[in-house]
Amino acid sequence: RPSLSRNARFVERMRREAEISMRLDHPGLVKGYGFGEEGGYHYVVMESCAGRTLAALLKAWGSFPEERVLDLGIQLAEALACAHDGGVIHRDVKPSNIVVDDDGRAKLMDLGLAKAESDPTLTRDGGTVGTPQYMSPEQAEAPTQVDERSDLYSLGATLYHMVVGSPPFEGDSAAHVLTRLLGERVVPASQVEPSVSRGLD
Repeated sequence: RPSLSRNARFVERMRREAEISMRLDHPGLVKGYGFGEEGGYHYVVMESCAGRTLAALLKAWGSFPEERVLDLGIQLAEALACAHDGGVIHRDVKPSNIVVDDDGRAKLMDLGLAKAESDPTLTRDGGTVGTPQYMSPEQAEAPTQVDERSDLYSLGATLYHMVVGSPPFEGDSAAHVLTRLLGERVVPASQVEPSVSRGLD
């Protein structure tokens, strides 16, 4: 929308996502091809991804078989390894940022919140960046200080949701979720859903 083109923060997020996605090259990361402006509209040229988001699949199915969780988990961990090797922390790994095609291939999307280790300037006015249900405790407490381990926690929270049908912590508001995140321990998946193998705890 033209109004968003006047939002410097939104345009910067678009530019950053384009630059990161063009630099990284992995089948599990959505590829970017360019960024520009025409007639007052800013745009990003991205790889077209067929499939449905993991969030949509979870809404439809509730949970996934363990074998599927392990397969998608390996794919996403390898995609994150590529990003981390390139000095990029995603900071918002969650089901709605993952698309799965009909062949079971997963891609991680939305690098707009990603933080390049060489760029210490990315914050949201010092506020918390990310999604509380999948956020690591350290990201909730110090969003500008996160490293690769925070992404791995978020991936783990996503896989937890896949096996038990809900994220580790839920609440009536983002503040409630954050309070639980910082003050409670995660209940092992096998205690929430007895059919889950203890090896996935």
